[in-house]
Amino acid sequence: MNISKDMITCCIWGTTTIDEKASSPELTPPPLIPSSPQPPTNNPPSTFRIVTWNVLGHIHTHWDAAAHQHTVPNPSSKVSNSTRPLESPTQRTTRHTKILASLSRLMPDVILLQEVDSHFPLPIPGYTAHRTENGRGEGTAVLLFDQSFVLDGDMANPVVRLGACREHGWKSSTVVHARRRAVEDGTTYAFCSVHLRHNNAFVQNALLESTLSATSPDSVRVLAGDFNLERALISEVATPFEKRNMVRVPIPTGPTTLGCCSREEPGFRIATKGEERLIDHVWVDDRDVDGSGRSRLVVKEGEWEVGTLPDLGKEPRGPWGDRGGDGSDHAWIRVDMSVVER
Repeated sequence: MNISKDMITCCIWGTTTIDEKASSPELTPPPLIPSSPQPPTNNPPSTFRIVTWNVLGHIHTHWDAAAHQHTVPNPSSKVSNSTRPLESPTQRTTRHTKILASLSRLMPDVILLQEVDSHFPLPIPGYTAHRTENGRGEGTAVLLFDQSFVLDGDMANPVVRLGACREHGWKSSTVVHARRRAVEDGTTYAFCSVHLRHNNAFVQNALLESTLSATSPDSVRVLAGDFNLERALISEVATPFEKRNMVRVPIPTGPTTLGCCSREEPGFRIATKGEERLIDHVWVDDRDVDGSGRSRLVVKEGEWEVGTLPDLGKEPRGPWGDRGGDGSDHAWIRVDMSVVER
């Protein structure tokens, strides 16, 4: 893998290396997801589940000022003694409890998170987490269910963290190379969690290219996250995927966020006509899994699901004050993937 000196600098700056493994004996980890109901004859279980989710970093809760119960100093303001309203510790705990309940219900083998900060309750029992922070105190993470996946022990650096830097729009990504425990076929998967900057195709493409360049060329890639880019504009970042023969999982259901990604003032509000707000995406390798020419990773039609967002009332207040939702201003996306015989 060729990584330039500039890329290495960008990877290291502002990055906190965190590997977190749950060890709480009193909590029971979620079981493995059910295998494919019709697996290939004489083959081991061939299905695994991923969930990608922007879980809303604490520092970004100022968008929901109407429902806040807490104020903190605002270091970005030029006004002396300026403050900004953020969620209270109680509101934050309530949100995180909802998020953990959803993840437990979904029972994913791999979790790809964005806007993960030091307040988020890692580790999650049953999972090992690999997290990358950016310079703003939140970042990305890849969590492996311990009974499903294990780090690729044959690689010198199975985990690659791309920390925040100017070239990447001060956003981060996390890459984890892992193998399935139940299937000893030698296949290495590269799971990538990304969070792209909004309204800047140049730095969006830069982070995607750096992330995919950090994956092993022999791995089967799965990349997902918050692209801050509407589905209608996805062609603006297609080049890094097309050159690697990757395809977007054709999830048609939205919205996946309460926020606006147009050049209008962002915030929690009811979408206007033409705003699809489907900005969280999943991409997978469209090639043979093991090089044999006999099997490939596929996502069958309908093998995905999008979570719920709060019901926005006349005066929307987001994850804290509105009904429904799972604890974030983004909806989770669940995708079931299968290795199938040709």
